[in-house]
Amino acid sequence: MGRIEVITGPMFSGKSEELVRRALRLMYAKKKVIAFHHALDNRFGHKKIVSRSGFELESYPVQNFAFEVIWDLAKDYDAVLVDEAQFFSDELVDTCLNLRRRSKIVVVSGLDLDVYENPFGPMPKLLALADRVDKLKAVCFECGEEATISYRLSGEKEQIVVGDKNYIALCYRCYYAKKKEER
Repeated sequence: MGRIEVITGPMFSGKSEELVRRALRLMYAKKKVIAFHHALDNRFGHKKIVSRSGFELESYPVQNFAFEVIWDLAKDYDAVLVDEAQFFSDELVDTCLNLRRRSKIVVVSGLDLDVYENPFGPMPKLLALADRVDKLKAVCFECGEEATISYRLSGEKEQIVVGDKNYIALCYRCYYAKKKEER
């Protein structure tokens, strides 16, 4: 039976690590696993997903997640994993639904919110359609409490700015304090 699982939370919450952990569990269960990530995210090279703790998973970089493209690669696999889902278009949602209908296990990780508190990319739809959702927390870089949102340190205004050094995770109290300082 197919299913869609979504792992979400702010930056530094362990989303990629959890994705790799699930891949390993699936492999232990003798499932054939294939992974994808958005080509925009080349922080750790083009052919792998890497967690901050050093866990790695071979991965295909793709620009779009059209079903026709993915199906050719994924049809012989039991599970399809996707990292950095927020960078994809809503095509990802349709593809995930098509994979679930074809009895594939789909595990997706990505940011649910951007740095402006807006739902990010296809994540809201994926969260609504998922059979399982895990919302991870980070540690607030300011006060040490649970962090649920990413904050951009640099001044760029675009929604997408790739790079770990530009961001920290904050609790909402510290996030709103930083936003107030910006004014």
